[in-house]
Amino acid sequence: MSWLGRVSIVIIVIGLAFIAGIRLYRNYEEHLSQDDISAGFNQPSMSSLAPTVEIPVFKRFPENNKMNDDIFLEDAPLTTEQAQEQARQTITSILEDYRDNPQLQAFYQDIKQNTGQSIDLAAMSSGNMGELLKQYPQLQQTIAKHAQDPQFTQAIQEIFSNPEFIRSVSVLQQTQAASK
Repeated sequence: MSWLGRVSIVIIVIGLAFIAGIRLYRNYEEHLSQDDISAGFNQPSMSSLAPTVEIPVFKRFPENNKMNDDIFLEDAPLTTEQAQEQARQTITSILEDYRDNPQLQAFYQDIKQNTGQSIDLAAMSSGNMGELLKQYPQLQQTIAKHAQDPQFTQAIQEIFSNPEFIRSVSVLQQTQAASK
């Protein structure tokens, strides 16, 4: 017998087994429905029985119950010194993310060459930028030179658009203005 003939016989046997299975299942369903009909004459149907409903019991909490009080978890407000230190740390952390930026590295290097001091954006953002410009007038020229580089400008905009950076700078500038 050929390979095609064997496959055909297997397919025919599987088809006959499937048809026989369907017939047996239909006979089983008919047998169950006949048992339900014959049992229905002797027993009441399930739908005619009244359902039992559980009645909920409502209890009122006493008026002095502590469950109704709202609880708010808040930190104690920071002192001025703590707020300043937190703002400095936030600015340092944000600028640390841009430490490897070549445009910022070149900016810092030019500032160090022109002023002789290591002045970074954290020092410029601390609220004493006016004093730095008075002390180092060449700082303004360095800033203007690097502001023409679009990649430097984009990096600075990313830093200055960070909401945490803005909040920290405002905290430092407010405390600087209050001390004058």
